[in-house]
Amino acid sequence: MIRRTGHGKEGEHRANAGDFVIDHQFQFPTPGVEMLTGVELHVGGFHSWQQDRRSRICARLPPQPRIKHRSPLGKSARPNSVSTAIMGVNDLGDLVGFYKKADGTKHGFIWYHTNVFRTIDYPATSLTTVPFGINKAGTVVGGLWTINPSFGTFPGGGWVWVNGKFSNMNPFDKNSAAPCCWSVNGIANSGVITGQVFQADFNQAWFKGGADEDFYMDVPPGNNGNDTFGTGVDSGNDVVGYDASRGWFAKNIEANEGTSDATEVKPNFIVVKFPNSGSTVPFGLNNLRGVVGTYVDSTGRQHGFFAKPNF
Repeated sequence: MIRRTGHGKEGEHRANAGDFVIDHQFQFPTPGVEMLTGVELHVGGFHSWQQDRRSRICARLPPQPRIKHRSPLGKSARPNSVSTAIMGVNDLGDLVGFYKKADGTKHGFIWYHTNVFRTIDYPATSLTTVPFGINKAGTVVGGLWTINPSFGTFPGGGWVWVNGKFSNMNPFDKNSAAPCCWSVNGIANSGVITGQVFQADFNQAWFKGGADEDFYMDVPPGNNGNDTFGTGVDSGNDVVGYDASRGWFAKNIEANEGTSDATEVKPNFIVVKFPNSGSTVPFGLNNLRGVVGTYVDSTGRQHGFFAKPNF
């Protein structure tokens, strides 16, 4: 039985149903969310069974998390590191992220479910290698990021890692001048990927499946643009992300498009917002369309969330 408790903003109905808060298109489990994600754990990745980025012009990473898991996930930290940030996980339980050593250097890693730890650093760069996602095949995606408290945090290039080899992944609209600031932020088991690029005066989200590349923004009425970041993607070509004002979910953005960009269809953005939150940022989703991310409550404290779609 669903008990209506009132109306949210813009006519959204909110209700309690058992252990869930229902807000418009999503249900948010209310008890023990932080038991799953850790009070101070950035929720960066989510696949079938386990869960565990950006200043204007270029985006910034969120505050680096201190890994403080509670049961059932246990504590996770790179041995001999001063901090460890887990950014993504696949169906097998392989983790990716980056860690900081006592000498101040930062390094990307894969922590396999077999408890084998592998450092991965993009060659010949002074930027930090930040892995954001790994799929079941073991393909890792991420970005090269400047992480400097003095002047900000922003990406300088995207990459894909397969079997020990890095390759650049920097898609851009061929009609845009001087694109920059790429990062690959998510990958699905099917191999499709999503990320961000700064072009035409705005950060834009992008989706890539094979040779097809799509660029899009969530633009409010009356605006000519809006910084938009793609953070997660599933094998059904659904994408999640956020912009300057809200988190969003876009169903199969390739639906009815065919192979020609001339028939490009603008995604339909569904708002993802934890009830009564100041901001909600989705970071990942699985093939069942479950979404994970973070929200900020009325006191300014950040929390992790899991959301189930009502569609």
